[in-house]
Amino acid sequence: YHRVGSNAWLEAQYGNIDTMATTGHIAKLAREYPNARFMIDEIGVGARVVDRCVELEIPNVHGVNVGEKSNFEDKLNLRAEYYWLLRDRLAQGELSLKVDDETTQQLTSVKFKYTSSGRIQIESKDDMRKRGLKSPDKADALMLTYANPQQSGGLTYETL
Repeated sequence: YHRVGSNAWLEAQYGNIDTMATTGHIAKLAREYPNARFMIDEIGVGARVVDRCVELEIPNVHGVNVGEKSNFEDKLNLRAEYYWLLRDRLAQGELSLKVDDETTQQLTSVKFKYTSSGRIQIESKDDMRKRGLKSPDKADALMLTYANPQQSGGLTYETL
């Protein structure tokens, strides 16, 4: 997903490609959008993409580990923090989305709960699979547009 201020749209989608091809797409987008920040989910396969982007010195690439501690006491981790920011912007009408049906379905399927300490926790991908849902890749990509690299060491591009 690409977000500029309050406007967000699906910039590109690539499925089942290797990490080098994914890195190539990011390099291309970095040339097209020289001022963009690329937020990459660095858990799992995304870590290799981040490493290669850094090695190639692609500008403004940031790895985000959404499992890290939130900057807010009421959120369990960065995943909860960024999803909650997205939720608030949508609820307040501060985000204009151009989304497809799959993204809409993913955004409306992700559940949350409160931990015993009162912190907000977003449903895990494993729990979503147990409910018969696939990984919310597009929703996660949109969520990552709220990642703040100064706070998290993070990124803005979700490898799908």
